[in-house]
Amino acid sequence: MGAGQSLLRVGDVQVWCPWDTPQATRLFLQQHQPVFGVLVETEVWPVMVQACQQARVPLFLVNARLNAASLRSAQRVSWLSGPAYRGLSAVWAQSEADAQRLRSLGARVEGVLGNLKFDVQDQPRALALAQSWRSRWSTGSGPRPLVMLASTREGEESEWLDALAAKPEREQALRDAGVLWLLVPRHPQRFDEVHVALLSRGMSVFRRSALAPADGDGPLAAVQAQVHPQAQVFLGDSVGEMPVYFQAADMALLGGSFKPLGGQNLIEAAAFGCPVIMGPHTFNFAQAAEEAEALGAARRVADMDAALDQVLVWLKDAADLAHAQQQGWQMVAQSRGAADRYAQAIMALGHQGAEGALAPSTN
Repeated sequence: MGAGQSLLRVGDVQVWCPWDTPQATRLFLQQHQPVFGVLVETEVWPVMVQACQQARVPLFLVNARLNAASLRSAQRVSWLSGPAYRGLSAVWAQSEADAQRLRSLGARVEGVLGNLKFDVQDQPRALALAQSWRSRWSTGSGPRPLVMLASTREGEESEWLDALAAKPEREQALRDAGVLWLLVPRHPQRFDEVHVALLSRGMSVFRRSALAPADGDGPLAAVQAQVHPQAQVFLGDSVGEMPVYFQAADMALLGGSFKPLGGQNLIEAAAFGCPVIMGPHTFNFAQAAEEAEALGAARRVADMDAALDQVLVWLKDAADLAHAQQQGWQMVAQSRGAADRYAQAIMALGHQGAEGALAPSTN
């Protein structure tokens, strides 16, 4: 809710979506009287779909994606997923592979319009804060290399710590290079847990929450405190600051990709100039991961051990790292525009729906 407030304009209203129960969805529709509804990516709620059908409110799914594993899960409960996907008035997919899987569930796929995540906007205030951090974390030889573990999931921090300890010579080389690790857990409820785990392994940790705002201007305010010169880990225990973290980091290890969890969004990293090292599991963002790897904006590795080897490679080869950064920017630049395409498609069908042409059947 908080992140969305920054996008509101005069006249906009932000409310929580209802629980997916008959009474809650019925009251929600009665109170707000929507002309049409828009769901995003994978958020298909069976009761909401049914309620919109009964109320003759067109319901669209945009930026839709469905990986092979999710398709198999949906097919196992086809009695639930089938009516839900067939009940959508229109679906627009991120890729043709997504479109084919969605069609197999009965979805009315109108087209493939790309990925909204490529329409990342520049954030100069985030960049200014990132640059402020970098200047404060300098040593006599210049800024410390900042290597990010982005949106890590449970178990990945332990894998990273184990990989560090497994090869003392490599760990010493990373220390000699002055690496400061920026660790950003995916889920806020794990911040304290991860902090304790780091301390138990003898790591010197500095938390983002310990940095006091200089002017009270929220999380993007300049900071007064400095990271201790000997700190090994900067724990990113804040919400909504990924643009700052990516613009501060020299490179990032992609969370969720070192366990069979499908990986996190690497597009944002590319847009903010942060080359990515990703593990073998990227099925949640398969197309973007394949494109990034093909262009050289990202490197795919077999495991965390190989990821640390790649960190050293990039630390020693500034030209290759800079090339990866440039390729990331290029990948994002050539894929922008999905937001406009989705908006035009929604408004076209939404207008028809308002006139009754697209009102779903109650059968």
